[in-house]
Amino acid sequence: MLAEDIDIRSITEELATLRREVRTLRDKDEIRELVHRYGFTADVEEYDEFLDTLTEDVVWTAAGTFNPGMQLPGEATFKGRAEALAAVSGPGHAGIANKEQHVMANLV
Repeated sequence: MLAEDIDIRSITEELATLRREVRTLRDKDEIRELVHRYGFTADVEEYDEFLDTLTEDVVWTAAGTFNPGMQLPGEATFKGRAEALAAVSGPGHAGIANKEQHVMANLV
């Protein structure tokens, strides 16, 4: 191959595309790991590690007839890390901690 046959612009564009794709894959992997850590640490009562999975301004809405930490007929919203911690360390969730586990899966 001769030097004049090499299309530097095309190679540069392809490299930029590959870098974006790799970043996207890394981001997805980091998000997946975060979600897994969230569920696992709540399940095994590792509360310091659980809090590390949340932002300071977390807003968490739990739905169903049973919500962590309390009996509710529908939805409950917990705002901030303190409320989220109270929910997973409260009596409702404590009754299932270390007995039941979150199952995190991407079924698509």
